Amino acid sequence: SQIKIVEIPETVRIIEQGAFSECNLVEKITLPSIGDGKNNTHLGCIFDSSNNVPSSLKEVIVTVQTCIPERAFENCDMIERITLPNTVVSIGKYAFRYCHELKRLNSDEDGVFNIPELVTIINAYTFQECHQVIKFTMGQVESIGEFAFMNCNLVEYFNSETQYKMEIPKSVKTIDGVAFNGMLLIKEVYIPETLESIGEGVFIRFNSLEKITLPFIGYGDYPSPFQSIFSQKGVPSSLKEVIVTVQTNIPENAFANCDSIESITLPKTVESIGQNAFYNCKGLKRLNSEEDGVFN
Repeated sequence: SQIKIVEIPETVRIIEQGAFSECNLVEKITLPSIGDGKNNTHLGCIFDSSNNVPSSLKEVIVTVQTCIPERAFENCDMIERITLPNTVVSIGKYAFRYCHELKRLNSDEDGVFNIPELVTIINAYTFQECHQVIKFTMGQVESIGEFAFMNCNLVEYFNSETQYKMEIPKSVKTIDGVAFNGMLLIKEVYIPETLESIGEGVFIRFNSLEKITLPFIGYGDYPSPFQSIFSQKGVPSSLKEVIVTVQTNIPENAFANCDSIESITLPKTVESIGQNAFYNCKGLKRLNSEEDGVFN
């Protein structure tokens, strides 16, 4: 078939497997939902039984579906533009995993992914290896799953208008392990006081990170609790400033061997500091101070 554009009206409820098996040159498809309405949740099921999407396909517009299923676009590394309804409330695991060439999500600008504002959960592996994204925006997200944004290496703006800054939404309560692995360009991270839990390795391979603000420093089993949110190899050598906003009991070995950090600010409400909390912090110049050499 020579068909390059396919438009399926919103009134269509079910698209059977292989319905568009002859559309090998299609470049753009508009359809009400992803999947065959049965067990197959992948876009490719409407092309063939092996979920193979035509290499010519560059743009997908979904018009009705409010729950994007698991693996909906997984491995669709030819697609460059995806538009979802503003009414989407959930996105399943692996939904955009390995979409290496995806440049736009609900956006008219390359590199911009606008996650629908009603989405409250970013599931595990959702955006893993979306290599073209530069900016993520989101609404009232409450939880971020493991590996959700792993290897999104070119991100410069994460829910922020400041370049190279990540601002976690105030609505987020939990961040699971390794969620942001590999955001190599981010220099500053801000986590609001409302966060309740954070997993191990969340900021592994944040090789440009210079400053982080967070409510508590972590509770992992790594060489130090603070290192637990990075990796067993330690915090990034680029990291110079840490601001803790809530935690009142600083645990044992809290910043032990974090020798790159130069400035640490703790809440005025801190009641206890554990043994070896700042052990071997060779580079530390300021503690609750704006002056080098002063530890308050």
